[in-house]
Amino acid sequence: DVTEEKLRETEMEFLSFHDELTGLFNLRFFQEELSRLDVERNFPISLVMGDVDGLKFVNDAFGHAAGDDLLVKMADALRRNCRKDDIIARFGGDEFALILPKTPFSTAEEIIARIQHGLSQECVGTMEVTASLGCAAKIAANRSVAAVFKEAEDAMYESKLASRPLIRRKAVNSVMRTLTEKCPA
Repeated sequence: DVTEEKLRETEMEFLSFHDELTGLFNLRFFQEELSRLDVERNFPISLVMGDVDGLKFVNDAFGHAAGDDLLVKMADALRRNCRKDDIIARFGGDEFALILPKTPFSTAEEIIARIQHGLSQECVGTMEVTASLGCAAKIAANRSVAAVFKEAEDAMYESKLASRPLIRRKAVNSVMRTLTEKCPA
């Protein structure tokens, strides 16, 4: 009976291109697809970089299972708010990236707004799920996809810096709510 061997083989093939926790594509697949899609017929091609806010805090305050839940909720929000042909990947840790073929910058911004709205409906414990997202678009062959990727990453970090005080305040409020629920006055 080769059924078990075939199942293991199928699972190994899946894991070679997917993140085990979220089921999204992994960095290896993302890089291969980005290279494959970097052709004029797919221009404009937008890239979105995302970083889940507060993962370390959630892991430290509520445990790694809650941190994993946070990552899964982020992945689910990305799936629900992206289009069928978009490539969604988890880079590991708390970073995610999207390849949006045939997508101008303005549409990428609309997709980011949908993702942000979807995340605002999610919580892990008492903490709202949020992410810092940035995007950039490649509209011509003379620009390297690496430069576009760096621009999207820089926009993500800029978003993260701008929202850091609010995220910190929400995290502290979340811990206070959790303590109040566990130890009412």
